[in-house]
Amino acid sequence: MNMEWIRKVAGRTVMAVALSMTAVAALAQENSDNLSVEELYEKAGQLFMFGNHAEASKMYELMIEKSNGQETLFEDFGSQAGGIFFDYGMTLLPQKRWEDARVAFDICVRSDEIAKEVESPINSQNPRRNLAKFQLGFCEAQFGNYEGAIKLYDEYIASNPTPNELQQVYASFKLRYGGALMKVGRAPEGIAVIQELFDARDERNISPSFLMQGILDLGLSWVELANKAAADAVEVERIESQIHGFLDKNEDVIKMSPMDQFRFGFLERLRMLGFECSKAGMYNVSLRFFALAPTFEDVRNDINLNLARQPIGTEVPSQFQQLIDRLAQMEEAELHPDAESLRVVANSYTALENVRAARAVYWFLVEKYPSGPQDARAEILHEAARLSSMLADYPAAQYFGEKFMAEMPDDHELRNNVSSFMLQSLFTAKQYDKVIEISETVRERYEAGVKQRELADFFYPMSLYITKRFDEAVEPFAEYVKHYPEGEYLEGIMFHRSSNLLVTGKTREAAEKYEEFLAKFPESESYLDTALSDLTIARFNLEDYPAAIVASERLLSERPDSIQVGRTLNITGDAYLVQAGSLGKDQADEEPELRAKALDCYLRGIDASKAKQTGDEGRADYHKQMASESIWKAADIFYTDGEIDKGIGMYDDFFPDYAGTTWEPQISIFSLEYLEGADRGEEGLTQVEKMILLLGDQPPQNQDITMLRKAIGSYAEASARVRGVEVTVATLGDFPDANPSNQGLLTWLKIQQVIVLQESRKGMEKDSPGYASVETQIDAIFEELKLFEKRDLSEFVLREIGRYFAGTDNPFRAVPYFEELLARTNPEAEEFKLLAEMELGIIEMRASDPAKGQSARERFRRIIESGKDKTLEPQAWLNLALLHIKNRDWKDALAALDTINKEKKYFQDDKAKRAEAGFLLGTVYDELDDPVSANQAYLAVVSTYGKFGDWVTQAWERYIPNSLADFDKMPVDNEEAKAAKRGREIALYRLTRKFLFQWQNWTDEETPSGALRRLRRQIEDMKNDMGITPEEEAQVMSDLGLGQQ
Repeated sequence: MNMEWIRKVAGRTVMAVALSMTAVAALAQENSDNLSVEELYEKAGQLFMFGNHAEASKMYELMIEKSNGQETLFEDFGSQAGGIFFDYGMTLLPQKRWEDARVAFDICVRSDEIAKEVESPINSQNPRRNLAKFQLGFCEAQFGNYEGAIKLYDEYIASNPTPNELQQVYASFKLRYGGALMKVGRAPEGIAVIQELFDARDERNISPSFLMQGILDLGLSWVELANKAAADAVEVERIESQIHGFLDKNEDVIKMSPMDQFRFGFLERLRMLGFECSKAGMYNVSLRFFALAPTFEDVRNDINLNLARQPIGTEVPSQFQQLIDRLAQMEEAELHPDAESLRVVANSYTALENVRAARAVYWFLVEKYPSGPQDARAEILHEAARLSSMLADYPAAQYFGEKFMAEMPDDHELRNNVSSFMLQSLFTAKQYDKVIEISETVRERYEAGVKQRELADFFYPMSLYITKRFDEAVEPFAEYVKHYPEGEYLEGIMFHRSSNLLVTGKTREAAEKYEEFLAKFPESESYLDTALSDLTIARFNLEDYPAAIVASERLLSERPDSIQVGRTLNITGDAYLVQAGSLGKDQADEEPELRAKALDCYLRGIDASKAKQTGDEGRADYHKQMASESIWKAADIFYTDGEIDKGIGMYDDFFPDYAGTTWEPQISIFSLEYLEGADRGEEGLTQVEKMILLLGDQPPQNQDITMLRKAIGSYAEASARVRGVEVTVATLGDFPDANPSNQGLLTWLKIQQVIVLQESRKGMEKDSPGYASVETQIDAIFEELKLFEKRDLSEFVLREIGRYFAGTDNPFRAVPYFEELLARTNPEAEEFKLLAEMELGIIEMRASDPAKGQSARERFRRIIESGKDKTLEPQAWLNLALLHIKNRDWKDALAALDTINKEKKYFQDDKAKRAEAGFLLGTVYDELDDPVSANQAYLAVVSTYGKFGDWVTQAWERYIPNSLADFDKMPVDNEEAKAAKRGREIALYRLTRKFLFQWQNWTDEETPSGALRRLRRQIEDMKNDMGITPEEEAQVMSDLGLGQQ
């Protein structure tokens, strides 16, 4: 067969580029069955040149079929037939028919051997045999046979291709060869090969698009290597360094316009490469590839710029319209492609812990792309809120959180997380009510103990605590500790739980919880010092003074520079001082040492607090308060121990630096008598005058009436001595700088006038002119007091003035003040009314008028029935009993006293009252003719309340005759009965002797009823009446260890 047509067809295919697209379409539709082999070959070439690879490959396959297969072709054309298979293989590559292409190129490579095998008579050459090795290598690479590909590439180069041919395949060869080397782990060699391509770009006239292709192929190879080395962080980092090094050297030569990147598909491939790098853990490289990719907005702007260069009035060229359409189609995706890219960018920044950059990207996404798939939008808002919270940008966290809440359904799985981020922002912004509201929602949604709920379980009790809802916070604090035993916020929760219990008055439980906290966090940086200081206070309040001192000593040892040192030293000093004051007689020798330790604490407290005033300026006022407390308490010890000069030294240290602190009234008032003794009485009086005004001008709810009375009383006594009675009375009547509208203070000052005048008349004869003058002044003062408008006095002042008058010799002066309290209808008066009822009832009890007695009973019943003041109930029952006894209503009296006797909480802190009630119970049983029950009551008083002499002696005085009467009822009809009776008589006598010995140091003042006096006289009568023999007397004394008297 003539082979000339093959060369002619090859030449004519070059001319085919001039054919119109219409002609090409017609060519594809032409009936090929009637074409000769030569015509099929020509048609295949034309189709290939116009990119119709599928039709071209069909023509080749039909041609081979018409030629009766491969052997016939080689028989007819010899080795040159290999060129046909080369061309056929080239049509298969764009279709990715790798296996068919590999077969075709393999045939081309073996064309000489095949021609010999079929014994072709044609002696032809196949000039593309070596080039087929290059293409065959590419096919092998598609099947992962990179070693085989490298071998073929090496054979191709070894064949010394012509410069013209090499120029045509140079770029492809370098890319494929370098890529194959990368695949087999020879990365440095592969990079070097591809670098040659970049270095020869000008010499070889290699386009940026081809270079971009090279980078993209390289990038995927690097990703593959990184994925294989995923477990080796060092190796992944080394791969990243290679990529950075290559990009640093070559990035500038691949600059392409956004439109070209989009047109050639590089934009999508760069995005995909950035995504794959991020998945492989190469986050920095991912960011770099994304930076190379333009946004879709960049592409659109670039297209518009190119269109603007077109002649005015012309239509949009088809190639541009295709790009515009494709761009619009891609942007119609549910999530915009740029948003998708930016999510990966943000994720990479997050992985690199560049929180600010990640947050900036998410913020942009929130604002730029408000729509999109719900899950993607939720993730974007979630991350924006989370990262803002991490940056402590809580207003931003709140902003994104509110957007999430508004846009996402209530059951969205990320809702709780976002709520948590909002909690942090709201808590920092001090919007505690909102924190509580959100926390409650989260707590309802999740079971306690799960991670999603922990932050809410932390902020909930903390917000309740800060807003002083202490009782409500108790249970949530306990719940966190129970459900999150190793929780992230356990330290803060355990500390504040203890503090909360202390505030709510659960002192013992608070102390125990502080100790649990210290056991769990023995070196807590945030709370150790405060916990130890609070524990000191708790143990002090529990009267566990040794434990308080232990906690204090630990604080001073482990945190000597703490801001809590001053406060804690003051409490520790108080603990030593209380211990010193509660020693028994057999421990009296320990008192000086304990007082010395207390003083040492206060003196050290002064130094510590003074140092902190300058070293901790932000809390200077706090430390000033602590120092002033220490100074005053040190002064008090010096005064008490007789070291007056040192006490006055403390006073001088106090002023003027600590004037205005809480402790100024105390040191001023209690130093007055010592200043007077040091001839500084006038100075002291002037200072106390300031304190009287300070205390008297306080709002009623803050007024310390006890301290005010002490100040006025001490002032008046000292002034009488220093200035004289006349000047003192005049000063009290017209007190310097006193506010004339402050009737509460003026009332106390006038009362003190009366007291001074009453004291002054004690040495006067009642019928003397001086006495009469004083009485006239007193009457005048009370006339002035009547002018004071009680309705202008606060409830607190009314109560205190009423109490004062109630405790005087003329308690009836208190009545108007208490009646004013009862008449008031404002809510603030309610808490004072029950006490007013009590005091008025006590006053009315003294009256002989039966109506007054009935009124008193009704007052006491109202107190009991109200149940509002448990502290008044016991006294109300006792007063009722006394009224019933007065009226001889014995059964009613018994019922009232029995209530007190059974209710052990009544008079728990006033045992004298319980002793009184017990004694009265015995007297009532006596009146009801039940001496046995009476004696049980009397004996209970004697055995239980031995320290209350008057009640004990009265009880025993009544016990004796009841017992004697009982003895008289005993039978004496035989010796055994007589002995039993005598034994009880002797036992009664022995007990009486014993008690009188125990009570021998009691004075008449301690037993004002006279019962002890009577018992001491009656013992001899008792001895004679019982006929106690000398022998019996001696035995009794011996039994008591008293010997013969």
